[in-house]
Amino acid sequence: MDKHTEQHLDKLAEKVLKTPNLESPSVDFTTNIMNSINALPLSKSINYKPLISKYGWLAIIIVLISLSTYIMLNSTGDSTWLKRLDLSSLSNTKFTEVVSGFTISKTLIYAIGLLGIMLFIQIPILKQYHNKQFKV
Repeated sequence: MDKHTEQHLDKLAEKVLKTPNLESPSVDFTTNIMNSINALPLSKSINYKPLISKYGWLAIIIVLISLSTYIMLNSTGDSTWLKRLDLSSLSNTKFTEVVSGFTISKTLIYAIGLLGIMLFIQIPILKQYHNKQFKV
């Protein structure tokens, strides 16, 4: 029975190989395709619109600065709304006991501060550079 299947496959392979080759495209096939692509109407490109606008970021920054200023100026120790917050559960953990022994040197604080300042300077510069590179 295996011989019969092999003979059938051999005959099928011979039949496929004897058929003429596929037709090749015309000489100006690529040109015709490119002309038809160029004839298509150009779609409008999608402009990038950020989720939070510049005015939104400005409002968020103003709110954060005013809130932190209010807290710094009014944190005299007898603030009633700060007393209502029970934060003692956060300070009575084993983690705070372990971390309380660590000290941070002034050099590390200066390095972290300068790194933060450099990031705030470099990010807008790099963003502007990449926007210029990818403009169409």
